[in-house]
Amino acid sequence: MQHETQPTEESIRITEIQGRETSSILRPLECRASDGNRYFIKTRRSDKNPLLCEWVCSKLAQALELPCPPVCIAWLPKELLDESNHSDYDLVAGWSFGSLAVDFADTFPKAVANQIPDDLRLRVLAFDHWIHNSDRRDQNPNLLWQAREKQLWLIDHHLTLSPDPVRKSSDTHIFREDWNTCWGNNNADEIIEWLRGGLDELDGIFAAIPPEWLNAQEDFLTKTRALLTRRLP
Repeated sequence: MQHETQPTEESIRITEIQGRETSSILRPLECRASDGNRYFIKTRRSDKNPLLCEWVCSKLAQALELPCPPVCIAWLPKELLDESNHSDYDLVAGWSFGSLAVDFADTFPKAVANQIPDDLRLRVLAFDHWIHNSDRRDQNPNLLWQAREKQLWLIDHHLTLSPDPVRKSSDTHIFREDWNTCWGNNNADEIIEWLRGGLDELDGIFAAIPPEWLNAQEDFLTKTRALLTRRLP
């Protein structure tokens, strides 16, 4: 087993635990960090795969210029966690995944799907198919919506990157009505070329992963690269 890496002066550190989000499966902590920003922090004592998926897919989304909140790998001090009243078995100090909090945002309602530009709907659908995200469904799409700005945000990518998707995007995705348009002859080549552009950032995304996240996930990097380089659609 590899030794735990330690934070440096440049590392983002959690300085305050403000609460806990209960609507998400991973129940992230709402925290303030050393850079002054507010983040939702996810940490796992046992299975690190959700953290790996969150990091890789969020960074790929950003590389492809999809609207995804900035993310980080932040250091959660043990003494801070010990002092909080948000303790359970799966909360652990050390490196955690952080997603910048989006103010004044609600769960995206399907009723406003027609307010999203056609090109963005196609790209979100294609991206989720690429990363095998089966969790962008009508009732809980893991999308945030800022109504005043009409701004969409992609969040929660912990159920991704499996060799086989749990559900087909063409059947269950919130933007599934755009499937034929997305992968039709007029768009498919452009969409595939766009997705392949994300692969240019993959080595750097992998390099930033804390080694201890990979201790029980030795083949994660190999399987993820194979998934993302498969023939599409």
